[in-house]
Amino acid sequence: MTADAQFLITYLTEVEALAEDLLADKHQMVALDRKRNSNREALRAVQGGAAAEKTWVCFGNMFIKIPRSKTRQMIKNDQEQLESEMTRIRRELKVKLNRLNEAQGKPELKGFDLAPLSREEMLAINKVIKE
Repeated sequence: MTADAQFLITYLTEVEALAEDLLADKHQMVALDRKRNSNREALRAVQGGAAAEKTWVCFGNMFIKIPRSKTRQMIKNDQEQLESEMTRIRRELKVKLNRLNEAQGKPELKGFDLAPLSREEMLAINKVIKE
């Protein structure tokens, strides 16, 4: 095999691996979003009623009756974990996309890594505008 053919195979393999990794993360984001929406529905379902009242909760393939307050707290903790995982994946997606673009010889996306202003920054801007 010639050096050009070997280079082309190596290049295409690298680009394909980067693209597959990017797609896997996107699929994981969709799965996490579905779970987050299911949790949101479950949280709404257990909102009513007294905190001491018990409700049925499914863990794997068994049902357990636990207090509503404990159920709400467990769902909220799960939501926080999902949010942090989704934030981590979003942050990594930007880096992986830049790596893929770099491997393909495309320019880096401009403005793709922007972050929103914090509450303190917005308050400072509003204060300056009002003066």
